[in-house]
Amino acid sequence: MRCATSPWYDKTGRSGVERQKSGDIVALLEAARRAAAGGVNALMSASCWEIGRRIVEFEEGGAGRAGYQLICRSAPAGVST
Repeated sequence: MRCATSPWYDKTGRSGVERQKSGDIVALLEAARRAAAGGVNALMSASCWEIGRRIVEFEEGGAGRAGYQLICRSAPAGVST
């Protein structure tokens, strides 16, 4: 029999064991979400890195290094470079 004043049951009538089991389930789901988020982050990082690698490869046109040009502009009056 469940009694509203009993320390073994909460306001919803759940026993301490039931609360512990539901708490375990919540913890399990939270851990699964964290693991999934970590996996997605790793995949997104790898994908972005590969996209960047392909862009650089395309820009270099197969050359060993990209041909960079240094662009110099004169600084406005009063600004030292």
